[in-house]
Amino acid sequence: METQPEYIQVLTPLRLEKALTYRVPASLHGRIGTGERVKVRVGGSLTDAVVTRTGIVPDIAPERIREIEGLAEGLERITPEEIRLWEFLADYYLCTEGEVFRCAYPSGKIRSEETAARSRERAEASRQKMHAAALLRVKKLEAEMAEAEARTEAALASLSERSVKTRQKLIDKREERLARLRQTLENARALADGMAEAGAETHKAPGTLTAKEEDTVPEVAELKKALGEGKPVLLQADAAQRLALYGALIRDTLSQGRSVLMMVSEIALTESFETDMRRRFGDRALVFHSRETTAFRRKVADALRSEGPHLLIGTRSALFLPYHALSLILVDEEQDRSYKQDSPAPRYNARDCAVVLAGIHRARILLGSRTPSLESLYNCLNGRYRLISLPDRASAGTLQAGLKVIDTVAEYRKRGMCGQFSRKLIEDMRHTLAAGREVCLIRLWGETESTVKEAQALFPDTAVVAMETPAQAPCIRVGTLARTKHLTFAEGSLAVLLQADPILGERNFRADERAFQLLDHYRRNCAAGSFIIQTGRSAHPVFQALLAGRDPWTELLEERKAFNFPPYSRIVDIVLRDANEKRLSLMTNALYERLCAALRPEPGLGAAVRLEGPFSTAPESLTLRAVLAKDRRFPQRKQALREAVDTFVKDRKYIGFIHLDVDPE
Repeated sequence: METQPEYIQVLTPLRLEKALTYRVPASLHGRIGTGERVKVRVGGSLTDAVVTRTGIVPDIAPERIREIEGLAEGLERITPEEIRLWEFLADYYLCTEGEVFRCAYPSGKIRSEETAARSRERAEASRQKMHAAALLRVKKLEAEMAEAEARTEAALASLSERSVKTRQKLIDKREERLARLRQTLENARALADGMAEAGAETHKAPGTLTAKEEDTVPEVAELKKALGEGKPVLLQADAAQRLALYGALIRDTLSQGRSVLMMVSEIALTESFETDMRRRFGDRALVFHSRETTAFRRKVADALRSEGPHLLIGTRSALFLPYHALSLILVDEEQDRSYKQDSPAPRYNARDCAVVLAGIHRARILLGSRTPSLESLYNCLNGRYRLISLPDRASAGTLQAGLKVIDTVAEYRKRGMCGQFSRKLIEDMRHTLAAGREVCLIRLWGETESTVKEAQALFPDTAVVAMETPAQAPCIRVGTLARTKHLTFAEGSLAVLLQADPILGERNFRADERAFQLLDHYRRNCAAGSFIIQTGRSAHPVFQALLAGRDPWTELLEERKAFNFPPYSRIVDIVLRDANEKRLSLMTNALYERLCAALRPEPGLGAAVRLEGPFSTAPESLTLRAVLAKDRRFPQRKQALREAVDTFVKDRKYIGFIHLDVDPE
């Protein structure tokens, strides 16, 4: 009887709009399930693929359906949870599932899996060969020992009872030889048993938990209760409070045999967290980020597939790991823009995807920050999240005492500026250096040579060094935002933001929110010293809120609502890139007309659909912005936008590059 053909749908790491259908060879019938890794041909190229559906009825002629090339031997199966996350990312962020697959399993990672599989096969073959040889030696030794015992017994039986001395001497020699044989046999058996156990061993058992200081944290009970309600929890607290609470929750979760994902915004932060968490939780703490080698990251993924439990500390790419028994997700500094991937697709926000991942695994999720994002605060206001806000351990008076805003416009009018330095700032620097303390000069970005030269001219007897250069106080250190953002400044030191105006001048509706978050971050890192900001816009609401020691969230949310910006709406940016400036302009205008026809934008800030642009955010590129109402029709409008762009590219045969960015930062 002829067997019925089996068909499957597979996902490839290619930018294809839909899954591909393949036929399963008769030899593999019933052996391929969802998540299986297979080899297929797309065009003329052999590529890896993941099975997403089995037992399908194809909608194309059977003779047009190719057969898979076979199983991708040695590659781990993709879990159902991973596939569900990929499906969400592709749907929400308007990209293909193949692009998500390529992000989660880049070619280097797949090659590493294949190499590891071949190494395991070679090691297993060698182990089996040595095990067989060891067993053969055991058998030979057992036979040799049995033969020796038989010969000795025969010799003893042939001696007369009167030959007492000869008999005893033979007995002693027999026992000595048999003892040597027994020891050799025991060693051979131990070697064979050890090789058999090595074949069964997969992962080293994690270390035991160490004692923690978080037992006495009074807020732990409240936090556990809030997390038990099933909603995401937003914890508004300073860094020290958050770290203590994280430790208590991690310890509690690991003790129940469940795993924890702790997300941090930047690679630089993983080192400090790793040191602290390894001290507390031993080798249960694992680290994952893009600067680690491919082999190291593969080992981490293999460890997570084991029974665990584990604590994984990672950046946004840690979302794509194969978690086992995941029970708690922590997202620290949840407002940080580094959680958003700009390129390539999927252009996802790891904070928001972590909430989705928690839902997929039925895990609890805690978002932590002293200055939360307006999106998370809005979710607390509408009941989607639960807010727990802790009072500052440092008093408001302590935080405000060392804060000063210097108006550079007023100083210029009074001829009180010496290059980048106001005379008021120079005086404060003198006092700090005279006290034997450090002065840290911070530029937002760019080179620091001019700042070093000016500081050296003003203070010729003081060492002026780069931020990372070892030097004894009193000294002047100079660095950029990137090198100073995560520093905690020493007691009595002075930190100076030389020119704060650019952070308020961004062409972005989030500029004020980000400016306050950044300045408040520095203010708290300087709590033991002083923080001076130089600006030509000292009357700006951000600086006034900072000086008053209050959070400006209410005013900023009201402003967003008035202009119908997120979190009261959703934004999709349509970005066109083309080296040909004339063609770029022509195609952008044509696409604008196509989008107008598809989305039917309306006038007014409160419109359900609003189209803005084009405007330039990078060289050789133009951006159109769609502001969409946050209602039940948002998914349909978003899909209509995607279809309009796709048909535009096909109709115009456009050779430039167009990408969609949902919820841009």
